[in-house]
Amino acid sequence: MNQYQVETHEKDGRQFYFLIRKGTVAIQRESKEYLEYMTTTNHSPNTVKKAAHSVAYYLTFISSQDMKLTDIFSMDYLEQNLHFQNFLRWLQAGNHCSTKKRPSARTCNSYLLFVFGFYAYLDREYGKKLKVLDARMIRYTRTYGVVSTKSATSYEGYLKPEVVTSKSATQEQVTKAVKYVGGNIRNKLILLMLADTGLRIGELLGIRWAEDIDYENESVKVEFRDYNENHVRAKNAETRSVKMKTSTFQLLVHYISKNRQLLYKSGYLFVVEEGETAGRPLNVSAVYSFLKTLEKKTGLHLTPHMLRHYFANERRKSGWPIEWISKALGHKSIETTRRYLDWEPDEEYAMAEAFFDAIKDNIDIDSLI
Repeated sequence: MNQYQVETHEKDGRQFYFLIRKGTVAIQRESKEYLEYMTTTNHSPNTVKKAAHSVAYYLTFISSQDMKLTDIFSMDYLEQNLHFQNFLRWLQAGNHCSTKKRPSARTCNSYLLFVFGFYAYLDREYGKKLKVLDARMIRYTRTYGVVSTKSATSYEGYLKPEVVTSKSATQEQVTKAVKYVGGNIRNKLILLMLADTGLRIGELLGIRWAEDIDYENESVKVEFRDYNENHVRAKNAETRSVKMKTSTFQLLVHYISKNRQLLYKSGYLFVVEEGETAGRPLNVSAVYSFLKTLEKKTGLHLTPHMLRHYFANERRKSGWPIEWISKALGHKSIETTRRYLDWEPDEEYAMAEAFFDAIKDNIDIDSLI
């Protein structure tokens, strides 16, 4: 059991802030201020929650080493590097949770990044600076040979990420999943809209049926809202519209018509259909629970993020420029979009052959032999 625990507190029915508590009495003051800062600077509740758990893990780690935050600042550069490498190894061994579940290297690195965010806050607020976070300027070459510089921290002890296999769902998986869902129109619609639009699960569950649906263009609007009853929100504080297949949109209209009285209760498109909470907006955990049940029954492993990757790759195969795919996904950076795309060697060979077939070969090979 962790010595430091994260508590979620609500205000006026909203998921409002997080606290890190040691035992049953004291609240860790610096972390409380950091998490309040993240909340007031409009970070999503999910991001603040991840930061809270990351810092709680770290505070538990240094406590297990009989150290305090002040001890870390007094270390020299090499000692600090070793300290954070030891923290990563401690995480990788599963010491951060009672189940001893071993997180991936990528996950461990993400925990450390949140911890460094915590230290960066302490630097701004109290002037306490880590030596491994000293900025240095590095030069790198962009596309087309343009040389640029950027500021980077001097810490280089991150774990080497594992080779990531494709996270994309396949057309066969999507088709089978929709078939196996059976007569539950809501769950079919969730699967099809995720596959058709590439929306993040939080964006999908934040749709208001009376405000965000464009019947003329068969599309839905992604609208950033500071507060949703189910604690979801659009990322990047953006607004964009995404189009669906006509068949999916027809299912959407049928679903609304069939459940209009239930939908009136909350205004959200996707709601709980049965029980005491019927009419309340559906939350993220309910969608993952439905997908987990589907996997147990069929063996099909699907996640909302896999359907988002599916959306990107299907559009790439159909010839969409990467800029269009990036905009449709709501990405800030095209580099993020590139990581979504799965290129098969056979595709590259086929594209090369098509290119060579399309151009005129002016070289007389016989003259070269």
